[in-house]
Amino acid sequence: MNTQIDRELPLPLYYQLKQIIIDSINEGLYKEDEMIPTEYELMEKYQLSRTTVRQAINDLVTEKYLYRKKGIGTFATSPRGVELINQGLYKVDSMIKKAGFKNSVKFLGVHEGKATAEVSAMLEVPLETPVYFMSRIRYADDTAISSSRSYIRKDMIHDFLEEAAEAALAFHKYLDKKGFPVEIIVETLEPCVLDSKTAKLLSLPPKKLAMIVKDIGYLKDHTPVEYSVSICDTTLLKYTLTAKREPTNPLSFKRRSE
Repeated sequence: MNTQIDRELPLPLYYQLKQIIIDSINEGLYKEDEMIPTEYELMEKYQLSRTTVRQAINDLVTEKYLYRKKGIGTFATSPRGVELINQGLYKVDSMIKKAGFKNSVKFLGVHEGKATAEVSAMLEVPLETPVYFMSRIRYADDTAISSSRSYIRKDMIHDFLEEAAEAALAFHKYLDKKGFPVEIIVETLEPCVLDSKTAKLLSLPPKKLAMIVKDIGYLKDHTPVEYSVSICDTTLLKYTLTAKREPTNPLSFKRRSE
């Protein structure tokens, strides 16, 4: 297990700190519901700026490795907490089928480029790392429902240019076949207003309200493999999540009143 920041490595310092904390959780050094060191303690221990430490902590909270208690500190979750993020994923293809429509994908193209600041952060690679950009549209029957772009590191799959059209049909199954099985998915949903280009692709009026779905796919060892951004028309689709809640014990209210 790596416990040191190596400034000679071509990896962002915040990413190295993230990996140290993840390894510490996996090795049991930070147990479930145990408070991790404070930002100041991490700054002192690893000689990092507060901005770097905060970025690492914020990412790990978003990815469900950590959680915060206001005014107290930041705590480790368990592997179970990470697995829970697979429940309730937006999964446009599944929603299309549940709505009674036929799901299909149109491959728009693939090209090589360099990781932008956003892609660099999501794939946890240095800025301008060579990556592939794959674009596609998903349909419900004959209606365009979503426009998506997926990013994958060029050094992971060298022949992606030739195989992208195949990958577009079932991206995660393709990654399974190539030896990069995605086992953890972190998903973020954000409202948006359609820009003119996306509106034209989806045959919708510009400035229509839509939903951005961002997915990061990780291997079992928490290595990010792919980052996808989909802009979805929610006219035909509804997002429903069923969750179980543990009711409060009525006796606790009785004790308070006494």
